Amino acid sequence: MIQNILDNDPNLKLWVLIALSAVISILMFSNYGETLVSNAYKNSQKGDIFDHKKLSRVIGTSMAVLAVILLFMKVFGSMIPGSYIKVFVVLILTDLFAAIIFAYTKCMKAEEQKTELPPDQRKL
Repeated sequence: MIQNILDNDPNLKLWVLIALSAVISILMFSNYGETLVSNAYKNSQKGDIFDHKKLSRVIGTSMAVLAVILLFMKVFGSMIPGSYIKVFVVLILTDLFAAIIFAYTKCMKAEEQKTELPPDQRKL
């Protein structure tokens, strides 16, 4: 039944995608999606290597940018020339790569360095 509705109205698919990305963004910003993210990014060998609050903010921001780009494409799609579709694809891919880069650089937990100074360099 749902498939028939989506096949009959192709515009509905884009609205569903916009709504889905907006809901995921809201969930990530409100920290309800933190458990979803924490379970997905756990590394069994190293343990928990991500700061989940920062990671949920990065994913929430990325999904919000995606929702805005898709909404802009939907609302102004008839007025935008066909050549600008390439610009939107580049924006979406840039958003995706920026989220991955931020996740692996800014969202990592700071490891505690437990190095001891040699006895001659210790201050008493």
